[in-house]
Amino acid sequence: MQARNRTIRIGTEFAAASDLVFCDEEQIVQVLLNLLMNALQILPRGGEIVVRTRKAGDQLVLDVDDDGPGIPEDQRARVFDPFFTQREGGIGLGLTVARQIATAHGANLGADASPKGGARFRIEFPESPPDPTEPTQP
Repeated sequence: MQARNRTIRIGTEFAAASDLVFCDEEQIVQVLLNLLMNALQILPRGGEIVVRTRKAGDQLVLDVDDDGPGIPEDQRARVFDPFFTQREGGIGLGLTVARQIATAHGANLGADASPKGGARFRIEFPESPPDPTEPTQP
């Protein structure tokens, strides 16, 4: 509804032959919603978000790209820190939680520049589920 009201286009490009990942579906939906909501809140009217998938070796890669203002290079690593925010009204926990969920699933979540000129958030999922006996690193 927010996208429609602000004429923001959300597109998909699913290029992965198989997009099956072993995960807690609700938690991964929470991560994706967080990434999409962050993009919606920063984009101006008429902006665009594209969700892409592809295989890279033994990983499924999911990118969320937008054509907004982007994230300055010196702040990309910090966007996952608790209480770090550049958005008015933000509390700075959404991306922290998103990264913790990704890590618990054996995935990596990172931020970079999008080819569209804005931000890119990339999740790299392993082909097989993480071993529950192995400790995860934050």
